[in-house]
Amino acid sequence: MYSFDIDRQEDTKQIIKYYQNNGQKYKEIQFIKICKNNINKETRYAESKKNTP
Repeated sequence: MYSFDIDRQEDTKQIIKYYQNNGQKYKEIQFIKICKNNINKETRYAESKKNTP
């Protein structure tokens, strides 16, 4: 599982995207940390999923 510490002064949004490439399914989970000083920090990673019938 992927996670990071969340400060009380920050709001965190999670966006999940699914897409296929060359017969493989990928899941992209994008965590966006929104700080009070309006500086956005993004952490992205993609998981390779086997294409099961």
